[in-house]
Amino acid sequence: AVGVGPDSLPLTTVLEKAARLGRRTGMLVTCEVTHATPASFAAHRVDRDLYEDIALDLSKAPLNWLVGGGRNHFSTRSDQRDLLTEMKRSRGMTLMNRAEEVLQDQPGVDRQALTALLWDGPAPSILQGRDSSLMARLAERACRDLDRPGVLSRDSGFFLMIEGSQIDWGGHANDGAYVLTETMDLDRVVGAVLDFAQRDGQTLVLMTADHETG
Repeated sequence: AVGVGPDSLPLTTVLEKAARLGRRTGMLVTCEVTHATPASFAAHRVDRDLYEDIALDLSKAPLNWLVGGGRNHFSTRSDQRDLLTEMKRSRGMTLMNRAEEVLQDQPGVDRQALTALLWDGPAPSILQGRDSSLMARLAERACRDLDRPGVLSRDSGFFLMIEGSQIDWGGHANDGAYVLTETMDLDRVVGAVLDFAQRDGQTLVLMTADHETG
């Protein structure tokens, strides 16, 4: 289950609490954004595998910045709905399809609400050719985009969840090279975030593992 208690009723997540306090919120992952960890921060479903239902929740969640995979759960759905188009129409969401668009400064582009689902499934692994600097650069971009004046005060801060999702998958597969390359990638991401936090002087960085599978 994601975002619900034993009684199947929704529980308020830390991301939702941050949004209620006027803080901007974002998520960056190497899996589908509908996968269990990101879903747990912004969706409420009794089964983690209800990907299309989770996508529907995410399309309505108080997210200002969402980058990862899982485009198919939003645009090629069994109910024929195109949630990305709906997000653009109802929420004024800026939609991007390529990482280069997310990384570039583009005059006139509203980055106050940005969604970029870069892959139908998860991101390619590092071993499959994913640029080893991509996630770190996206993390730095996320911090910059979210570090803007908030709703309730001039500088209300932000909440950003980043997951090095595929370390776990390498552990499940007992694939040492997969684990190591994805862990090294996350290390670069952490470095980029710590660099931002050091410059900012007011950012708390927490790092944890949801579970160990090596």
